[in-house]
Amino acid sequence: MKKESFLILFLLFFLQLPSLQADAALNESRAKIEAQYGTPDLVENHQKQFAPWQELSDTTALAAAYGYLNAVGESVSSRWLTYDERNCVTKELVLFKQALSVRHFAPTFGKEYDVAAKTSEVFVEQTLRGEQLTAILVQPDGARVQLRFLPQGYETKPNMHTRLIGFEASRISEDELQRKLSQRIWRKTDNFFQEKLYFSETLKKRKRTDMIVIHHTAIEGMSVADIQQLHLSNGWAGIGYHKVILPDGMVQDGRPLEMVGAHALGANLHSVGIVVVGDFEQRRPSETQLISLLQITRQMMHRYKITPENVRPHREATAGTSCPGAQFPWTEFRTRLNAMP
Repeated sequence: MKKESFLILFLLFFLQLPSLQADAALNESRAKIEAQYGTPDLVENHQKQFAPWQELSDTTALAAAYGYLNAVGESVSSRWLTYDERNCVTKELVLFKQALSVRHFAPTFGKEYDVAAKTSEVFVEQTLRGEQLTAILVQPDGARVQLRFLPQGYETKPNMHTRLIGFEASRISEDELQRKLSQRIWRKTDNFFQEKLYFSETLKKRKRTDMIVIHHTAIEGMSVADIQQLHLSNGWAGIGYHKVILPDGMVQDGRPLEMVGAHALGANLHSVGIVVVGDFEQRRPSETQLISLLQITRQMMHRYKITPENVRPHREATAGTSCPGAQFPWTEFRTRLNAMP
C-alpha cells in the first residue's frame, strides 16, 4: 500500500469529521476512499477476533462499519470507517496486526494524530476490565478529536509501555468533554506518548542519602527505555536506578535523583543507584564506561558527602546477588576512586 494513499485517507477523515454542511466533494468521500483502497469486502470481518471492540465504542456492531487494509511504515492495520447518511466519515477504528506500545505510537501515527503535542491531553477511564487511555487532540480550527485506545491487557496501570491493539477516533464536543470531567468519568494523567520517563505511581523523596550502590544490567545493549520497560513489567513504578551508563560511556538520567530508588533491597531508602549497561559476569566494563562511572560516582560522593567505604557493589548492599558481576574490577575501581580529588 502506497504511503500517499494512506495520507489521502487521513486527510479525507479530518476534512469530513467537522462537516455539518457537507458540500458535493465531501459527499463523494466514500467513493474516493474505495478508489484508493478497494471495496470494503476485501477486508475480513474482524468482529470475532477483536471482540474487545464492543468495549471500546458505543456505536453499533463492527459489522456496520466498512474495513480497509493499509500500512504506516512497518505497522500493518485494518481501518473500519463508519459513514453517515451523506457518506461522510463519523468514526474510525484502527486495529493493528501486531500490538504497538504507547511509546511507539507517536513515531508511527504522529503525522496524522499528534498525541505528543503540547496541546494534547491524556486521560484515564476506569472500565470493567481495567484502566484505559484516551487522548484529546486539538485541531487547528479548535475542534477536538478523541482517541480511545484499546490495550492488549489490563495487568498494570497505563504507562508509556502499555501495549495497544488499536484505537478509535471520533469528534468530541466541549460539552461532552466537560461532562466526562465533571462526572469524573475521566481522570487526567501524564502524556505518556511524549518522549519522557513516566512512572506508574507517585514516587517518594529520600529523607537521607549516605550510600551509593553500583550495579550492572546483566543484559547487553540496554537503553534507559529498555530498563524502564523491564522494571515496569516487574510491577515497579518504573526504572529503579538513578543514573545509567550506556555502552559508549554516556551517562543518562533514570529515576529522579532525589527520589527513593528500586535497585537494592534493604538500601533503597538511603542510597543512590548507578547501573552500568553490560553483563559483567562475562566480561569487564569498557574503559570508557569505567571512567564515566568514576566521574559520576565522585560527583555523587561530593554532593551527598558520602565516604568511600559507603560506595558499595550491589552484592554488599543486598544478599543473594553477585551484581555487578564477577568480572567487574571492583578492587581496581575502588583504588582509582580513592585516588580522585
